[in-house]
Amino acid sequence: HAHAGLRLPVHCTALGKCLLSRLPDDEARRRAGREPYAARTPRTISSWDALARELRRVRRDGVARSNEEYEAGLTSFAVPLHRLAGDEPVAVNVSLPSSRAGRDAAAALIRELEETAAAIERAAGVAAA
Repeated sequence: HAHAGLRLPVHCTALGKCLLSRLPDDEARRRAGREPYAARTPRTISSWDALARELRRVRRDGVARSNEEYEAGLTSFAVPLHRLAGDEPVAVNVSLPSSRAGRDAAAALIRELEETAAAIERAAGVAAA
């Protein structure tokens, strides 16, 4: 159940992890807050060490995932955009029922997210770095 202005935890959502991955580790750790992070499901990352490993993977792969970490039955993907304004990171996200997030569907959604991010950047006149 999402609504405008909804605030979600950064440690267990694809969007949160994507945004944190765009920050230096010390700043990402500060923004993630105190450990242990709230375990919303059995899959939730609850320590900085595990989150830091995940952020390195996100930086390497260019996509963040949350597979039932925030809510059982919910999978999300997020990709970063080049900064459109100011110094804060920007990303786009999609969530769907985990039952519909198989390998082929995930690959297609990630491609579409990357295309959407590129279209937003073009429309905003932001050049890829």
